[in-house]
Amino acid sequence: MSTRDGNDRHVGYDETTRTMDTVSRGRLAHLDDLDDFKVADGEPDIRGWSVRTSDDREVGEVKDLVVDCGAMKVRYMEVELDGKALDLGEDRHVLVPIGAARLNDDEDVVVLGGPAAEMLGLPAYRRDAMSPDRERTLRDTYGRGGAVDARTARADGDLYDGDGRFDDRSFFGARRSGREDAPYVMTRSEEELAIGKRQVEDGAVELRKTVETEQVRRTVALAHEEATVARRPISAEDAARGDRTVIGEREIRVPLMAEEVVTDKRVVPKEELVIRKHVVQGEQVVEADLRRERVDVDGADGGTR
Repeated sequence: MSTRDGNDRHVGYDETTRTMDTVSRGRLAHLDDLDDFKVADGEPDIRGWSVRTSDDREVGEVKDLVVDCGAMKVRYMEVELDGKALDLGEDRHVLVPIGAARLNDDEDVVVLGGPAAEMLGLPAYRRDAMSPDRERTLRDTYGRGGAVDARTARADGDLYDGDGRFDDRSFFGARRSGREDAPYVMTRSEEELAIGKRQVEDGAVELRKTVETEQVRRTVALAHEEATVARRPISAEDAARGDRTVIGEREIRVPLMAEEVVTDKRVVPKEELVIRKHVVQGEQVVEADLRRERVDVDGADGGTR
């Protein structure tokens, strides 16, 4: 996506101090802040368009475009993420490189190249003027893995050449066909299988105590006292003493003792049952039907795939 003024030249920088200051301190500026720039003819203005991820989730909308004033190209989309849709708690602004998305062929929708989970990893963006150092830091943040290293960039400071994340050639698809010099593009897509894992309950171990009653029988040895009465004659000598010759009533009580069983019950811990979990690794075969588009080329020098 390129930007230009109505006369295909840069004019009016002296009419707005903010625009001139932004461009002089760094090449990147917001299109909303550039009064003399507009989206080039034949290219759709995507500001306000909905943004969907590759897993077909609507996650926000395009709020503005960040323009490389030197190259006259859009480098980033400023996307306002829907905090409710992504469980963020509140809306968040992020920058998405222009080459990391494409336009839907039939709807005014921008489709990102990755799933919704990738949007959560983008740093929050605070709009302000770009210094050259901040621009380089920003490009490195979003351009990891790009073909160009900042140390090998061209002498004119072009940090973006050769980095696919900032290449808009595949961004427009058929939506760019209004320009005479633009190619007609058909995008061939195919589904890929994304496999993840999650924890689910697969059974349980339960310990349950119940109370049972058991009748027990024990033999206990008990002792008791018994009494015997013996008779013996009194000798003449004893009788002569006369101390036992009184006739009268008398009673002698001798208690007899016996052992009896006394029972009591007490709770005694007998054993512990300890549950430990361990992980058992297994394998599962996953099968799915994946769709892919096939393009047949007729009437031109080209093969079929």
